[in-house]
Amino acid sequence: MHDNVIDKKLNEQKIRLLVLLHQLDQLASETSSKDQREIINNLKANLSEPFLFVVVGEVKSGKSSFINALLQEDICAVNAAPCTDRIQQIIYAERKSEQEDGKYFKKIGLPLEILKTIAIVDTPGTNSVIENHQEITEKFIPVSDLIFFVFPAKNPHTQSDWKLLDFISNEWHRKVIFVLQQADIASPEELRINRDSVITYAKKRNIEAPRVFSTSAKREQESAGQSGFDEIREFIRESVTGGRHFRHKLQSNISSAQRVAVNIRKNLDELKKQLDLDLKTQQHIKDRLSLGKGKSAYEIDSLIDRLALNYERIIGEIKDDFRDGLSLTTVLGKSVVAIFKKDQSLEYWVKDLNRRSSEKLRKTIAEVSNEGAHHFFDGIHLLLRGLLETLENNKMPRAHDVDLLVKVGENRQKVIEAVMAKVSDLMNEDAFSHFINISEHLEKISTAFTGGGALALIGGIIAFTTHTAVFDITGGALTASGILIAGSSLLIKRKSILKKFNENLDKSNDRFRADIKEKLTERLKVIYDVIDRQFEPLYQHIENESRRLLPLLERCEGISKEFEEISREIDRT
Repeated sequence: MHDNVIDKKLNEQKIRLLVLLHQLDQLASETSSKDQREIINNLKANLSEPFLFVVVGEVKSGKSSFINALLQEDICAVNAAPCTDRIQQIIYAERKSEQEDGKYFKKIGLPLEILKTIAIVDTPGTNSVIENHQEITEKFIPVSDLIFFVFPAKNPHTQSDWKLLDFISNEWHRKVIFVLQQADIASPEELRINRDSVITYAKKRNIEAPRVFSTSAKREQESAGQSGFDEIREFIRESVTGGRHFRHKLQSNISSAQRVAVNIRKNLDELKKQLDLDLKTQQHIKDRLSLGKGKSAYEIDSLIDRLALNYERIIGEIKDDFRDGLSLTTVLGKSVVAIFKKDQSLEYWVKDLNRRSSEKLRKTIAEVSNEGAHHFFDGIHLLLRGLLETLENNKMPRAHDVDLLVKVGENRQKVIEAVMAKVSDLMNEDAFSHFINISEHLEKISTAFTGGGALALIGGIIAFTTHTAVFDITGGALTASGILIAGSSLLIKRKSILKKFNENLDKSNDRFRADIKEKLTERLKVIYDVIDRQFEPLYQHIENESRRLLPLLERCEGISKEFEEISREIDRT
């Protein structure tokens, strides 16, 4: 394939890469990944810059001397004390210049032919105590095209160097060339042993066929020969000629961009894990509420059964009292006495029966319902305490330094704490126990029912059944002359009266159960609706996170696949 065809295809991939980097930058923006955006912006700028060499190593390893000798210029200060206190980028310029670019960066322009195709970055030492050196060095590495790792020829075993290499190789997969500088002060045997050590260390870090050069800046400056810089310059020429450097630069940028995408994906995966945990928590809450509601419904049904049994028992007593009170002797006796005393009349007896029965019924309902309400409240309180423990166990987010995770974690924690506060309020006995006081609710039901319902039918049943004016339980006592007529009528109608009376009271028993069931079921729903509403902010947070997070994961996955496709296209070019 002709060079111009290759260049055209590589430029097409460069444009694709720039578009994709823009999409990755948008994704980083939406995920609040500021540090990743900085790398992306540097990658975009790097695509239009010369091949970038980054020189790293510990303090006093000979980095500055190495650069001076390579460029045959006195650019980087060499001193007994650490003097590279910032990152220095050395680029081509028509005339010599220096430009400060923030606190930790400086650009140096030099009219050197070699700098038309490469740019060199001198970094602070890996073991430097100067503030932020390690951080700014690591930030510059992701945009490098090739890294020269400089070691003192007599001691390439420094831990800080190899720790940085782990970052360079494992984190960003940069191509690394190793340099044993100051070779003039090491014996040939030392150079051989230390060269083998560097190769061993590099292979342990999955660097295949590591390249190691031995150099002496002193010999190069003194033109003493065997400085090792001719081999370095030849390697650089091979790296940046024949379109190799452009292909390598594209692949290098793709590799870094893929790493950025991986880092963003890791952050999103952390949020996805948290979302999955929250979804499980939400389901756990809903399941516990469902079980709690079922248990409460069972308790309500049991309470209704106990109330209905007691109602039925009291109705049976009323039936017995009414049957005994409706005997001929009793009725005639009350009718005769009523001629002289109103409070001994049949009418008074019926009203008194109604009053006594209503009082007994209300008292029984109150006792049974109070006991049931106490048990019901204990069950609700236990449920809320369990839900509160669930929230407490899921309250604190994992500690992260990433802006996105911190932001989402803080918002999530606020939501959970707000929900916990609401649930705690419900557990306040004075507030919630009054709210769920079913005994008070039952008392209102029974008062309304007994006051104008079943027991009030007594008088109506008798009047309707006898159809006789003389047996008027609402109009006062019978007259003396009507006693015999009333007695005869009562004997004839008594069985029918009792039958109608019993049938109506039996119907009232069914109606009582139905009314209590309807009212308490409605009350149960209201109580659990109130509890469920306390969790709405958490449910809403989880729903919002699902709607936001899943599309971000899909976009990140799509961008990563497209990076892989561009890389394959470049390899085929």
